[in-house]
Amino acid sequence: MASEINVERVESILGYNFRNKSLLTTALTAPHRNGLEIGGAETTDGNRRLATLGDGVLRLIIAKDWYLAGLAQGGLFISSLRTRGDTDCVVTLTDMLINSASNVRLCNLATQAGIGSCLYRSPRLENITIAPNTLILAMKAIVGACWLDCGEDMDYIRVPLRALGSVRSFQR
Repeated sequence: MASEINVERVESILGYNFRNKSLLTTALTAPHRNGLEIGGAETTDGNRRLATLGDGVLRLIIAKDWYLAGLAQGGLFISSLRTRGDTDCVVTLTDMLINSASNVRLCNLATQAGIGSCLYRSPRLENITIAPNTLILAMKAIVGACWLDCGEDMDYIRVPLRALGSVRSFQR
């Protein structure tokens, strides 16, 4: 079963305390980890379902920010985002998704935050380097777990997302 130390460590990283700790435990459980019981049934699916949800939540929040910032589908000049020197750059929704929620970015954020050391993995994989995809699934699953735990509150979910660095402000 999940170690309380890992749950507390991730809560500290997020700046968010889960009401339902089992959501975070599931988010930290890599696929194929034997013996995880969810809802009274044992599963080897680990955090895949939460990761799918978290991926959608990230995209929804970024799309909402993009929309509310007044960005047109073709892009808008935003002076607060610079690519080179003092020239304005065009930022599209795709740019924002790549910048905030790409798999490469999520993997890097997971590594920087030390999420890999908090994962529950199959005993046969404990001493093997964690695959990037495992870190990406964990980051997305953590987002999904936070989303469910906070009651799907679009504003409250931003607290742990900002702590992870997975949502940046693109407001003017």
